[in-house]
Amino acid sequence: MPMEKIILLIVAALTCQVRGQCRFNFTDVSRSNGIFTYLDRGTLRPQISSVVGIGVGLAMHCGGGENHRTICTTNSRLQPSLPLTCNAPAPESEVRLYEGDRSQHRDCPATMYSVGHTINGQFVKLYDACYDTRTLRAHYTQASIYPKTIFMPRPEDIQFEPCPVMSPAEARSFFRGAIHRRFNDIYGRAQNYIAPNRLVINRGHLTASSDFLFEPQSRSTFKYVNVVPQFESINSGNWREIERWVMSLRPTDTQMTVRTGAFGTLKLRDSRNKLRPAYLLDAQRNPVPKWMYKIIVRADGTRYVFLTHNDIFHKPPGHQFCTEVQCPIKLNRQLAAGVTFCCNPATFKVPGN
Repeated sequence: MPMEKIILLIVAALTCQVRGQCRFNFTDVSRSNGIFTYLDRGTLRPQISSVVGIGVGLAMHCGGGENHRTICTTNSRLQPSLPLTCNAPAPESEVRLYEGDRSQHRDCPATMYSVGHTINGQFVKLYDACYDTRTLRAHYTQASIYPKTIFMPRPEDIQFEPCPVMSPAEARSFFRGAIHRRFNDIYGRAQNYIAPNRLVINRGHLTASSDFLFEPQSRSTFKYVNVVPQFESINSGNWREIERWVMSLRPTDTQMTVRTGAFGTLKLRDSRNKLRPAYLLDAQRNPVPKWMYKIIVRADGTRYVFLTHNDIFHKPPGHQFCTEVQCPIKLNRQLAAGVTFCCNPATFKVPGN
């Protein structure tokens, strides 16, 4: 089944229109430190939208079994009002094997995982991830999210979690010194791609931390199942602009599905002018992807596809991954920012899928 049809099926299954009037503000979000859920026909769902429907009750879950509850009343106020505060830290997020309908991810060539929180014995999923533990390659992640106007700062003292897709030793291949040594091994000690004391490649999120509302949700994105080696200037360049644009889409009470992925392996020339692939861990593991993409599907079926060349040294080659169209936002065309194309969604196809 083509990927675009799969995503439309997911949207049809997950999309819900929230018609309420209760809205969170920055203080509500920044000072509430638990995990918010609502009950949907007996199933716990994560509260990701900043809008709550009238009559909808929310639960904030904390550690040690502590819970707080609030409801959106007919006068458009949450009672009791936010913020709500946990005395014990909220449960940590976890990565587990995907247990949903596999037909929704039949184009995943590796293992499917889900990331979320276990609350009262139920797993409350935030996003899915397709990941190959043999090659340490993240193929894509997929999340159902809402546009928003509230943006939290990066969580303090956050550490990326390698388990269960890689060991702590393998995770160190993302460290700055390890990347420099690896590039010396591949391309020769005279290589000038990676400087010894400069961050050039970092851990680029697929599902962005800004896709979620509350800090415990944002923390769930700091997993190695959710990152790829991405050039830092691209991550903070066009890629960030795309993430911000996704969050700016309106209305804020309408769910959308976002799939973010990477494919191909970057090849650079060594000291003998031979093209060699960039792997951060030995000759076949933790590849630096050549391309990254983001697919956005709105509730009304409108779709957007962004395709970014993850290479700050060379102009992108001609490609046949899609028919290009005009981008809905203005992006930087310089190599350092990550040259980005916008695709006709009906024509976009990831190689091998």
